[in-house]
Amino acid sequence: MAKSHSSQIPSNGLCHVPQQNPITGDVSFGNLVQDKVSVENGFGQPLLTVDGFLFSCSKEVLVKGLVNGVKGVLGFGRSNLAFQSQMVNSFGFERKFLVCLSSKSNGFISSGVGMISNSLSLPSPLSLSYTPLEKSQKTHDVVDGYYVNVNSIKVNGRRLAVDQPIGAVEISSTAPYTVLKSTVYETLKKAFSKSMTMVAPVGPFGICFRSRVDVPVIELVMQSEMVKWRIHGRNLVVDVGDGVMCLGIVDGGLGMNGTMILGGYQLEDHVLEFNLGTSMMGFSSSLLMEGNSCSNIRETVSKSIQSL
Repeated sequence: MAKSHSSQIPSNGLCHVPQQNPITGDVSFGNLVQDKVSVENGFGQPLLTVDGFLFSCSKEVLVKGLVNGVKGVLGFGRSNLAFQSQMVNSFGFERKFLVCLSSKSNGFISSGVGMISNSLSLPSPLSLSYTPLEKSQKTHDVVDGYYVNVNSIKVNGRRLAVDQPIGAVEISSTAPYTVLKSTVYETLKKAFSKSMTMVAPVGPFGICFRSRVDVPVIELVMQSEMVKWRIHGRNLVVDVGDGVMCLGIVDGGLGMNGTMILGGYQLEDHVLEFNLGTSMMGFSSSLLMEGNSCSNIRETVSKSIQSL
């Protein structure tokens, strides 16, 4: 992304907008400014330029906890200032964007398009399951994120007996691993202890075992038994060394706001389609289980477009 000299919009006190650090949760207020922004498409398509792109400049609090060298955050939330919202307004794109996070750091985000495999020939045609997007359950959430309703959690086909509904689950690329409220986490831990012999936990994980055991599949049951998000294989366990594997899910404590956050490790190498026009989220099964990956899709699509 390249930008020219920005110019501050004349402010009378109403052009200060709140921003929330996605890692620390700290909130700061910045000045609303505009600039000419050009977006280079990673798939070899023409450069897109927005002449009056709006964004805010705030204090250092916005980048605390982020990777060294990061100067800001490109938001894909539901606000009118979010990147995809401004792209929709500028180019008439569909109100949707597609995310494919890669464990190799070469995944992609594509704004205004649907399933890539519908228009291009990929090695394994992809299909998505769809579930409704829900509203944030957080009372003081500055940035309205993306939530889906989970009716129940199953381990090896057996439903966890929890004392409260799972409810609205946040889809988060900033949480490294899926987080469960302590009451639900302890129930999950008991279910795993019945099917395998656990070893001493290795932080931040609380459920660890020898790598030679068969790990149960975890299923998130959405609006019906027909719509399930299955977590297994690479998206379920983390190799911590010395022949020990840990479940890539952590305890969020009793004071956690909400019951569950679906974290980045579980999102990797899944195709996610956020359709704001229909308020639906589509998700694929694990690409890795099909011999595919987000990095492979990016490379295949790029080559296909360049050959047109």
